[in-house]
Amino acid sequence: EFAGGYKKYQIKIADLLGALVYTKDLTSVPNGNARYMENIDISGFAPGVYFLSIQTKELKVSKKLIIQ
Repeated sequence: EFAGGYKKYQIKIADLLGALVYTKDLTSVPNGNARYMENIDISGFAPGVYFLSIQTKELKVSKKLIIQ
């Protein structure tokens, strides 16, 4: 956490071989009830399997993406 309760988030998308194809660092507003939406343009990604991860200091969530 940053001063004032701000949290750092990191969004990553990796291909099946683990190469990063997208990464973004974010800092949230200190509000426990706030939600954040990030639109990611994947139109330039080749068809295949990717892994999306969202990570904070305390938590990591990963999801599989399949682009056809």
